[in-house]
Amino acid sequence: MLIAQIKPNPNNPRKISKVEFDKLVKSIEKDPELLSAKPILIDENNIILGGHQRYRACIQLGIQEVPVIVLNNLTERQKKKLLIIDNTHNGQFDMDALANGDWQLEDLSDWSVNIDFLNPTTEEPKNIDNTKSGKICPNCGVSL
Repeated sequence: MLIAQIKPNPNNPRKISKVEFDKLVKSIEKDPELLSAKPILIDENNIILGGHQRYRACIQLGIQEVPVIVLNNLTERQKKKLLIIDNTHNGQFDMDALANGDWQLEDLSDWSVNIDFLNPTTEEPKNIDNTKSGKICPNCGVSL
């Protein structure tokens, strides 16, 4: 499919560091034929469900055609699930997007996302034993 026909998903909660992105670009540049091993996943409207970073890397490299898999007739929940589980081995979640977006905590938990940071708590932070290192930050009490 022509890359110009593909649309990024505005609800993508994933991001990747510049270092990791540069590695991805180099990998695709070196072996572009391997893109067919993990095509970009799109819905019936050509919106990306999986492969945002590969899409960005291909644009940077000037690649005009990319392999895609079109996933028709998915529910909105299934599309959101793909946004979460497709690329859990690289990058990191944009916690702000997860915390402030239209994500259900139960779904994220079911999809193996550590959501502890999103769950409100009234518990006091646990005391940290800093006696073993010898140096303690005078401002926060953390071992240095």
